[in-house]
Amino acid sequence: YDEQGTLEASNVLSSYEEYNLEGDFIIIKYSDEGVDSVNKTNCGDSIIILIDVSGTISYNEVLEEEKKAALDIINNLDLIDKVGIVTFDNITYVLSDLVFLNEKRDHLKEQISNINTTGRGTLIYTALEKGEELLAKTKSNKNIILISDGMDRIIGGNTASRETAKDISSKNIHIFTVGTTISAKYFLKQLAELGNGTYFEIDETQNLISLFSSNTYCTS
Repeated sequence: YDEQGTLEASNVLSSYEEYNLEGDFIIIKYSDEGVDSVNKTNCGDSIIILIDVSGTISYNEVLEEEKKAALDIINNLDLIDKVGIVTFDNITYVLSDLVFLNEKRDHLKEQISNINTTGRGTLIYTALEKGEELLAKTKSNKNIILISDGMDRIIGGNTASRETAKDISSKNIHIFTVGTTISAKYFLKQLAELGNGTYFEIDETQNLISLFSSNTYCTS
């Protein structure tokens, strides 16, 4: 623990054999001596993954790439992280609220695998707002990962999305964007910068995952 009572789990988890979620605590079993525990509600990262299922995703034939990126993220995050899944077109659909990967990884993977496109328009800013809403009660690091082609076709949609990203970032929520097409890069990069995050190409998810794997800690 540091002077503020924060346990730097990144330093201690490297030597563990296994850890389990039990009730309100993570029980960490070390490969050397001793057992420690920390309040699990404040541990790791909380991440909402927003997946674009609008008509342009179908037109550009990138849904499978989106699903693969989301699955890669789910498969490689730490078990103490919490993840929620939202799909969106011009409506948001909550497939899963925040759940611990230790408990629900397979369920989340099944939800992602069953995603289909809808053929409707796109409202990115409403998806960002839903992500913010789902993160409201968590005490751990708050993050949104937006996977999209960036084609916000509603009039004024880009402006609304930029304003929403800026507002969300003021609440200590980081926005990371993953672009499925070249045309997405400029707009999605803007959103990531406004959201104090980073933009990634669809084939760069390992670089995104590495940001979270190096950020494992628990707050008091």
